[in-house]
Amino acid sequence: MTLQEILGEEYREDMTAEEIKEAVAKSNNVVSKKSFDKKTSELVKTQKELKTRLTEKEQEALEKEQADQKMREDYAALLRRTTITDHVNSLISIGYSEDRAQKMAVAFVDEDFSAVISEMKAHNASLEKKIAKDMLESTPRPSTNEGTEKHELKKVKDMSIDELQKLYKENPEEFNQISKGETNNG
Repeated sequence: MTLQEILGEEYREDMTAEEIKEAVAKSNNVVSKKSFDKKTSELVKTQKELKTRLTEKEQEALEKEQADQKMREDYAALLRRTTITDHVNSLISIGYSEDRAQKMAVAFVDEDFSAVISEMKAHNASLEKKIAKDMLESTPRPSTNEGTEKHELKKVKDMSIDELQKLYKENPEEFNQISKGETNNG
């Protein structure tokens, strides 16, 4: 005879030993103490096994979650490095120095936009200096016997970088003539 048969409707799978004793006392069925103790010990043993299995399953689930978390972290780190490398390569291809491109890419990925703006300003300043230097180096020296050319070249030398860039953008032919020492008069 099983415990379920003895207790009938009172039986539940998760019953404790005390609940079983109370249920048996309420029931009209008479059970021998030996039979009752045997069923109670079987029930306690089953409950312990169930708890152990749940604990093992919980442990497996925890280990799986930890492995998944590590994989997500590794993926995020790899994605970060790849993104930075892509940004560095793009920035170098448009004229940034490797050091400045690296700083700017890291700042961009870290969403530190004040650092990105700062690097952009520094790059623009160095680019303006380079353009001015290149323009001055490409400007021929004026000859002393041609007054018009001397006047035009002096005008170019007195222009600011912004004015030179504007002249270059608006009238590249005139800019090239002046920088080569040619004028409409000569």
